[in-house]
Amino acid sequence: MTLRTINKAYEELRARDPETAITRNLLREMVKQGIIPSAKAGNKYLVDVDVVEKYFMDTTTGVIPAAEIKCSNRGRWDREVR
Repeated sequence: MTLRTINKAYEELRARDPETAITRNLLREMVKQGIIPSAKAGNKYLVDVDVVEKYFMDTTTGVIPAAEIKCSNRGRWDREVR
């Protein structure tokens, strides 16, 4: 288990794959929406970097299981459950 804040988790993912298409904002929004499991410590979210990496590598469930993430016209992320 490798618990990190969202920023540190992003930096670690970026170090593992410098050309990753995953952005810090995408990771943050997926955590806030409950798509990526997390624990709250004060005002920060902690995520397991290995779980995040496995989530994006898991081809059996697709990239986003049972949900679609889209950006609305106002730049806010919304989640639609199918």
